[in-house]
This record gives sequence, C-alpha cells and structure tokens, in this order.
Amino acid sequence: MEEKYFSCDPVACNAECCRSISTKPVMTFGDFLRIGQHLGKTATDIWLESGNVAVVPLQDREGIAALAALALFHNPCPYLSEQNKCNIYNSRPLGCLEFPFTAIEDGHVDIEGYHSLDCMKNVRLFPAQRKLCKAVGRIAEEETRLDIELFWSENLRGCIDIFSQMQYEEIARRALGVIANGKVSPAMAREVRISAGEMHLLISSKGYDSIGVRELCNFLEPMVYAIKREQFAEVFRKAEKFKHRYKKTSDELRKLAGFFNSF
Repeated sequence: MEEKYFSCDPVACNAECCRSISTKPVMTFGDFLRIGQHLGKTATDIWLESGNVAVVPLQDREGIAALAALALFHNPCPYLSEQNKCNIYNSRPLGCLEFPFTAIEDGHVDIEGYHSLDCMKNVRLFPAQRKLCKAVGRIAEEETRLDIELFWSENLRGCIDIFSQMQYEEIARRALGVIANGKVSPAMAREVRISAGEMHLLISSKGYDSIGVRELCNFLEPMVYAIKREQFAEVFRKAEKFKHRYKKTSDELRKLAGFFNSF
C-alpha cells in the first residue's frame, strides 16, 4: 500500500476527530486561558461551559484508582462550526494543535482510538511536522509543570477511588443528583445519563469486577466532571491571577500555530 504524508481536510472527513469522545484533548490551564481570551471570556467561563475531565487509570495502587485531568467536552467539540471548521483555530488546545503528530511513528498509529480515522491510515510525517511537534511537546511539558504547581499540588484532589461497585455507584448517584439540579449543560447532562445507564446495564449483565479499567474510566468521565465541576471552578478562579505565568508559552504557541496551519 502506498504511503502518504499527513494532511488535514475536515470537510472531507466530517471532522471526525472533533466529534469523537476517544479523541478529546486533555487540557492545560493555559489552554482554557487562551480559549477564554479568544472569545472574550475567562478560563473559568470556558471550564463551566465546555469543560470535561479525562479519567486516567492509575496502575500503582491496589485495586482501581484513577486521576481526573482537565479536558474539553467533545461529542462533538462545542467550537466546531456547521461547516466543520474550528471557531477557535488559532487558540485551539495543545492536544488539537499537535494532533495527530504525536500518534504517528514510522507510518504506524500508536494511540488507542485513532486507528479508525481515515486520515491516520498509512501516513508519515513531514520532517517539519516532527520538528514542530517536538516544540509543542516542550511547551506542553512546561505548562503541565505550571499546572501541577498552581492546580494540583495543594488546591485540588484529582485522585478518584473506584475500588468497588459501591464507590462507583456513589459517584453515579452524586452525578445524577447534580444534573437533576440543572447545574451542567444539557449536552453534558445527556452524557451523564447515557453513561450511567450503559454502566448500569453492563454491571447487570457482566458484573462490576469484569468491566475493564479503561472502559470503566470512559463511563466515569462525564459523571466525574459533574461532581467536580464547581470544585474545579473555584480553583480556576484562584488560578486566574497567575495567568501572566502562561504568557511566555502562549506567545510561543501563537507563533507555532501559523506553521501548523500550513499543513
């Protein structure tokens, strides 16, 4: 099969990567700041309107535990236009900026959930794409260190214990209570109800202990966002005063974005 170099045509593919839950971007606080600045809003506004969490399983503890990382709602992305164009393109998140470059290695796709995308089949990267991806990766690492300092060290507990069915059911109960009070968007409320319903069917048919860790975490994501939304928002408000510390990386990203746009 003839190999090709990656190029993006969201109109031709119906912007599949912007619609799939499996390709939602994990976010830094800097991402929320940049989207907010682009739209004339605060990072907190963006979190409350369009935020989500990525629930990542931890393997170094007995039983099952997971970490809730910042992410963007993605079913579909709220910033995708009817013409399949990105309405925040020059301020898009780091994960979107470097997509799919981090998933391609020597013509092979190595990230779960990306194999079904037509644009990812049998592709290679231009040397310039590899160089740009490394630059974005360095910025992502720098912002992640800032996030750990400002967000995760003392202000926010991101670890979730899901050792037992009882603990899972408590998360589901709390999440359903939050959406019943109208505290999340209709789209997110729908995701919570769907996840809780499908998880209930799985437990009934297979048993809690037979459900894979990754599958369990996928179901948990909208529920964890619902119950953590206000707690995270309070930390967002406190962190807004440190937005100047993301200026350097944001300026670098704006310069790089123009180069990425040429592919």
